[in-house]
Amino acid sequence: RVADAKVSILFEGESGVGKDHLARALHSISKRKNCQFIPVNCSAIPETLFESELYGYKKGSFTGAFRDYEGIARSANGGTLFLDEISELSLPSQAKLLRFLETKQVQPIGEAKIYDVDLRIISASNVSLIKRVEDKKFREDLYYRIAGITIKIPPLRERVEDIIPIAESLLTEISKTENKETAYLTPSAKEKIISYPWFGNIRELKNKLYEAFLNSKGGKIDTIDTSAKEKEETEKIQLSFFEAKRQFEQDYIEDLLIKTKGNINEISRISGLSRKAIYEILKKFNIDPSDYR
Repeated sequence: RVADAKVSILFEGESGVGKDHLARALHSISKRKNCQFIPVNCSAIPETLFESELYGYKKGSFTGAFRDYEGIARSANGGTLFLDEISELSLPSQAKLLRFLETKQVQPIGEAKIYDVDLRIISASNVSLIKRVEDKKFREDLYYRIAGITIKIPPLRERVEDIIPIAESLLTEISKTENKETAYLTPSAKEKIISYPWFGNIRELKNKLYEAFLNSKGGKIDTIDTSAKEKEETEKIQLSFFEAKRQFEQDYIEDLLIKTKGNINEISRISGLSRKAIYEILKKFNIDPSDYR
């Protein structure tokens, strides 16, 4: 019933819990499945380009407009527009999105014609949007437009009963990608998977399964190698105070980069550090945040 409902859906949950997979799954079983599913990473679109990306533009309408571009809204016409990391939109960009959602019309930059658009909106956020509304960082009117139904997805470590079915589904997907016979998990591998906390959620699980798949023989997976992480924890105890402090600083910033997909504003909000301080840490460890986007 949710798949074909006209109401907008908002998924909330930690990075890596599978919000994008659920959005695609909803689209694939809806009446819109034969039309486009257009995913948009809101954190990757600069505020100055949001309107042109959403509405499109005519060739020559501004510097750099070397061709006609129909925009993401018209590209998703008849289908689903998936707005990932919607919490990262600036307030001006939120206003432009709200106007589109209210009118369901777009007018490309440099063009007189107005186009009607019929699409389904599914949004996702790794932070509480209602908290962002309370902090005056997200428009309340936009929130109620996109959160017709809010589905909170718990982290993988809190869904122990789901871990093995998800792992087996991922293995089927990996096997198809590699064009090989479907791999399977032995009881010992399943035990290892269930006992590991998976702080990186489904994304981390898939990476570990892919590694195990490539190292397996005959599709049989006996274990999942998490030893690097466990060895890392043991080695930390042998470091001096200053070495441990430096290691913590690097691990902390890298974990935040993974969690926020390289979003400096969000890292600043979570850590309490200024953007300047964050960039100094990145420079010290020669880390490029774009590698995490």
